[in-house]
Amino acid sequence: MLHFIQNVLFHMLIEVIEPNWHQFESQLRTARTVDGLITLHDKFLMKSLKACLLMNPDHLEQMTVLMNLCSEFSSMMQKLYG
Repeated sequence: MLHFIQNVLFHMLIEVIEPNWHQFESQLRTARTVDGLITLHDKFLMKSLKACLLMNPDHLEQMTVLMNLCSEFSSMMQKLYG
C-alpha cells in the first residue's frame, strides 16, 4: 500500500505538477494584466488536474476509494502493532 501511495504521489508531483509549474513560471513573463495572470493560473490548474486524473469523476471516485482503503489499512496496522 505504501508503494502505491508513493508512486501516485511521485507521478502527481514530479511528472505532472513540477513540469507544469516550470511552464507556468516561464509564461508569467508574458502576462500583462492580472486577468492574464489568472488565465495562466487557471490553465496550469486545469492541465495539472487533468494529468493527475482528477477531472474525470469516475477516476476521482476510484482514487478516493483506493486512498481510503490505504488509510483504513494503516489505521488497522497501528491498532494491531501500536
